[in-house]
Amino acid sequence: MLIALGATLALFVLRDAIRTTINLSEKTGPIASSVLRLGRRVARILPRRLTRTAGLAMTIAVVVSWTLGLWAAWTIALLDPAVGVVVTGQDTPLGLLDTLYVAGFSIFTLGTGDLSTTNTLGRLVTVVASGTGLFTVTLEVTYLLSLTSAAAHERSTARQTYALGHDAAQIVSRAYDGTTFRQAEPLLQQLARDLSTLAEQHRTFPVLHDVLPSRRELALGPSLLALSDALDVMHLAAPVECAVNRLTYQQVTEAIDGVLAGLPPGPQLSDPPPAPDADTLLRQAGCEQRRELLVDEAIATRRRGVYGLAAEEGWRSAADEALRV
Repeated sequence: MLIALGATLALFVLRDAIRTTINLSEKTGPIASSVLRLGRRVARILPRRLTRTAGLAMTIAVVVSWTLGLWAAWTIALLDPAVGVVVTGQDTPLGLLDTLYVAGFSIFTLGTGDLSTTNTLGRLVTVVASGTGLFTVTLEVTYLLSLTSAAAHERSTARQTYALGHDAAQIVSRAYDGTTFRQAEPLLQQLARDLSTLAEQHRTFPVLHDVLPSRRELALGPSLLALSDALDVMHLAAPVECAVNRLTYQQVTEAIDGVLAGLPPGPQLSDPPPAPDADTLLRQAGCEQRRELLVDEAIATRRRGVYGLAAEEGWRSAADEALRV
């Protein structure tokens, strides 16, 4: 009975680890989801200086939960009298602490030989425990390496977005060459590709959202808000003959929407301050001819999303500053 209970728990932990690390369904397992939900609730009541490490702490907690769960599972299985774990050369059954030791070295090492099993069933349980331990540790290491790579890509994308301009006015001014905004299209298309990749990484690694930026240029929210406002001006308010083309505009805005869709739900925020006046931005850039900028629901929803992202990252004040002209 204890063998069946332990094996069932081990399969549950393995399924959770596989579902979270080899994330083809874009959903984490129940253990990882519960740890992340609890971590986010705690992070929201902590001082801001402590939440900078929330993502790291939550990642470690997820990995440790898998390890401890697997350890507990095989401890339960080895406690079954049918397994026959004894001190080598003796027939005295082991207690709980000794069984914990056997389960631990079965998962992480090959043991020291001082404790062993007396029958085929016990040897089979030990071998299976060793295999699941090796498999889970390999998954954990691969997961951590992939998460580190995804975090580096997010910082790189945020820095690239910030380099286009620190606010909407600066982006519009830099993109205008005196006759057209289309010189910026290659950069915008590359950024759309990077943002699309980042969107998928957020779906694969939900904890990535909790790895908070420590510097303004690494904060994605304020930069995406400035970029989104600038794109609306350069495509919808600029004259047709010099505006950013429709395909580029849709690529970037849909990539931003993809990033927002991949984020976990956050606290509800009020609407952001109004976008900078399109006429003012175009006039400052040197573009005298203008069209009326009509704000539809898609634009309003996108602005709420990126403003909320900036707030979650701890850079709401930077987002407000980016809206001032």
